[in-house]
Amino acid sequence: MDAIDSEILERQIYITARPETVFSFFIDPVKIIRWKGIRAELDPRPGGIYRVDINGSDVARGEYLEVLPYYSIVFTWGWEGENSPLPPGSSIGILSKEKTSCLL
Repeated sequence: MDAIDSEILERQIYITARPETVFSFFIDPVKIIRWKGIRAELDPRPGGIYRVDINGSDVARGEYLEVLPYYSIVFTWGWEGENSPLPPGSSIGILSKEKTSCLL
């Protein structure tokens, strides 16, 4: 097992915004590139692709595992590339609704 397999990094970010607003930035390619990236291919359903070209050379790719509108999104992601230290599918992002905000 190498170092990347044995380390867990967890970070929580609270977003003070309506769940409907935040949710849309994770499922709408036009909105996600307003936030980050220059191109996006999103198919927000379990098994669907999550792919965001950040800057023409760094591409995040994974798949949606769970999509519950305005409540929760779970997706995998990692960086495309032959020698990526974090390959596609090796990390998990979770967006969940809180009482007055969203937790990423």
